[in-house]
Amino acid sequence: MIHRAGLALLGAACAAPAPPRTSPAPDDTPPMSAVGTIVVEPVAPLDRRDAALAAWRAGLMPLSATGVEQFAELSPGRDGRGVLIAILDSGIDPGVPGLNSTSDGKPKLVDLRDFSGEGRIPLARIRAPRDSIRFGPRTIHGVNSVISTEPLWAGLVPEVRFGTGASADLNGNGSDTDTLLVLVTRRDGEWIMFADAEGDGSVADDAGVRDYATASEWFGWSRSGAPPMGIAVNLADSAGVPELTLVFDNAGHGSHVAGIAAGFELHGVPRFNGAAPGAQLLGLKISNNAEGGITTSGSMRAAITHAITVARERRQPLVINVSFGVGNQREGTADIDRVVDSILDANPDVVMTVAASNDGPGLSTLGFPASAARVFAVGATQPLVFDGLPPDPSRLDPVAPFSSRGGERSGPDVVAPGVAWSALPRFAAGDEEQSGTSMASPHVAGLVARLINVLMDDNRLPDRTLLQHALRTTARALPDATVLDQGHGVPDLGAAARWLTQHQSVPRLVAVDDADPTRNAVWIPAGAAPATIKLRVRRDDGGPPMAIRVRTAVDWLRLEGSDLRDMPVEGVALYFSVDTVALAGPGVRVGSVVIEAADNEALGPLLRVPVTVRVPLPLADSAGMVAAVHAGAAARMLFHADTGRGVRIDVTTLSPEGVALLALHEPGGQPFRDVPLTVAGHGDQAASIDIDARDVRPGHYEVVVVAPPANGVAARSTVRQSPVRLGSRHVRDSLVVTATSLTDQPVELQLRAAFSGAEWQGTMGGPASVPTDTMLAVPPWARQLVVDVAMPEAEWSRFTDFGVTLWHRDGRLLAEEPLNYAFGRLRIDLPAEVHGDTLRLVLTPAATWVDRPTPWRVEVSARFFTERPSMVDRGGAPFAILAPGTSRRAAFPVASWPALVPVGFSPLVTIIAIERDNDIWTRETPLPRREGLP
Repeated sequence: MIHRAGLALLGAACAAPAPPRTSPAPDDTPPMSAVGTIVVEPVAPLDRRDAALAAWRAGLMPLSATGVEQFAELSPGRDGRGVLIAILDSGIDPGVPGLNSTSDGKPKLVDLRDFSGEGRIPLARIRAPRDSIRFGPRTIHGVNSVISTEPLWAGLVPEVRFGTGASADLNGNGSDTDTLLVLVTRRDGEWIMFADAEGDGSVADDAGVRDYATASEWFGWSRSGAPPMGIAVNLADSAGVPELTLVFDNAGHGSHVAGIAAGFELHGVPRFNGAAPGAQLLGLKISNNAEGGITTSGSMRAAITHAITVARERRQPLVINVSFGVGNQREGTADIDRVVDSILDANPDVVMTVAASNDGPGLSTLGFPASAARVFAVGATQPLVFDGLPPDPSRLDPVAPFSSRGGERSGPDVVAPGVAWSALPRFAAGDEEQSGTSMASPHVAGLVARLINVLMDDNRLPDRTLLQHALRTTARALPDATVLDQGHGVPDLGAAARWLTQHQSVPRLVAVDDADPTRNAVWIPAGAAPATIKLRVRRDDGGPPMAIRVRTAVDWLRLEGSDLRDMPVEGVALYFSVDTVALAGPGVRVGSVVIEAADNEALGPLLRVPVTVRVPLPLADSAGMVAAVHAGAAARMLFHADTGRGVRIDVTTLSPEGVALLALHEPGGQPFRDVPLTVAGHGDQAASIDIDARDVRPGHYEVVVVAPPANGVAARSTVRQSPVRLGSRHVRDSLVVTATSLTDQPVELQLRAAFSGAEWQGTMGGPASVPTDTMLAVPPWARQLVVDVAMPEAEWSRFTDFGVTLWHRDGRLLAEEPLNYAFGRLRIDLPAEVHGDTLRLVLTPAATWVDRPTPWRVEVSARFFTERPSMVDRGGAPFAILAPGTSRRAAFPVASWPALVPVGFSPLVTIIAIERDNDIWTRETPLPRREGLP
């Protein structure tokens, strides 16, 4: 899905106070200079331009971190001019100041296309047009002024289709429930669209809008002349019938990303530029923003192909930026990775930068398609300028906590600033500062565009392998981050440019773990440390045999045999021994194997293969560790969890002023499904994450403690597992609760139970990747709804996205939460107007392939919760001592439940075990539905 904002939690709690910054008012977006014509760059209102000026002066477009500002002073003409950057995202708003022209006066936006289908408007023919027509709920006048003898087509644009709030208020009148009307006709042999942009009920004074690729025209609905968003149109002919798609950025994400990549004089402020202000942009919308920023079936593949076609037609070098990502259940197996690699293999001059995803700080969280072999995956740093420190090119910012890490596959290639103040559509004014790897990826796309200028000035053609290697080998490594956190480090544009001028080519090597060929990293199973590791290394560019030099970056990993090897065409096998004694204690160790050209060390490392050893905490009821963590760095520990056994993780800092971030990741890397992040302090401010026994997955969980970006911290982390496994069943008129001891020590506890709501469980799916829905009856007592959707993990790799949305029966969107892994959870506090009503749950799978059937099946749970649980145990059973290995039961009379359980639902009960020392363990469980149960 399209990456949203990154992580504000740590910044708010851990960062040093930041200097005050002016926030632009939401109605300060500049008006369009014209509707339906080529638009001259608007001038930003004074107060919004002042806010942008303050942001520029404060360094909130942190280009100095990668050497852009220094490079621009030495090579002002190498600013990306002549290069095309395709932004595959949520769209680009054509009315945003700073996205209208390049630094050398060319149009900034080459084309705007919608591949998501979100803006597709169904049209119906009007067979007897008059000057005034009524179509659906709308009446429009002045029709004769736009049509003579040609046929006329009309379509309705209901705002409710595009979400809620300001992003769906297309005409900016304060309501998101309007239905707008558009007309399409032919003029001079081409389709043209008319809309009552000014809202006066007539199109007589409105200019027509043609396809953006034809005329660079756009419009916007607004009576004030300042539309909340600029809208382009795509018009196509299908056997004489027009096809209309409105193209807009109703998320703001794509416009923000575009500003970072190539903005020129953002918000009208001179010198407030993105990374490559001379580059031109291709805005390709791949996401349905209203449904959570999800891609649609085939949209990414189609957009990539279109970008390459346009670049070839225009004879321009191409950089593709994809600030999108979905969590890998198993890195290296996604179909979209293979699709992307295949396209890039056929186009070796195209560079594709991809955001690593925002699922950090846990390991093995690299999203797809960042896990593809040919892309340039970009993680994020947390610029300290946003924490109140002045810009300093010599200072390296730490890796951002939200930045996804490698594990099963090699981590991001590099990391770049993951926070920036950039462009936004009018409706989103005030949110110009955003964070995420989405912001880091276009930064690097701009660096690539500038490096292409270096090659162009030397009459050399773009070469993806050469460009990517230049950025990797000259990057500056962060001292407190592993190769899985940062890849090669922070790019240095000047150093990369100098490297390019000195080298004409570079061999492309690949390595795979012999134990699992889908991995280009060694990911040793938790708790295991084999004596020997085998890597297979080969040349992947069809080049001749070569001599290589091999070394390891850590003492506990040793190469067997000589460090100099002759590598034939078919490759070479390398063996390494692991010092298991040195790795005996719990923790996570990350090393790497480094491979260089034996006869040309100036090329730098050709390959760096991560090797990860994970030693979990000892199997015990309670275990933990104390760690001193450097500023911005992370400490990790693993523990094994059992099904149905609750867990509590506690973290406290050792000093009263200390503060840290606690993150929890499930087996496989997914952030914990309920509360994945929290801030930890000292004493009463210590942090806890409780895992209800129902949510526990068997396997190894990862606990990560992250220090603030500007100072270190010492913290104690403790993991305690429930001493009992809880269960329940409904027997006649009683609820029978069972606790079974799992420890070797006696435990004194009390058993209780509470009615917490009702649950519906079902299966949804279909033979193809098309939306499927079901209706959910909302009990009058329900105050919260939690929807869980689970897909078989092996099926996840066939999709690029999976939307989960909840709609009111009147068509309004209530909530959206796309799956980011094969399991997803949507949680919503139910508004009063839906109590006792009906909601529509819609699941929208997006398949990688549109020309192949993609059947799917998911298990769905919908849980309605009461405002507060109702105890059903009448005071609970007395405290009693449970001996090791024994069970205890308690029966509570339940003649009826405290609230009516709807037909088809099961009562939802929370079982509670209270230890004498006040530790509390829970297990939520649905009971079988019994006939006649009220």
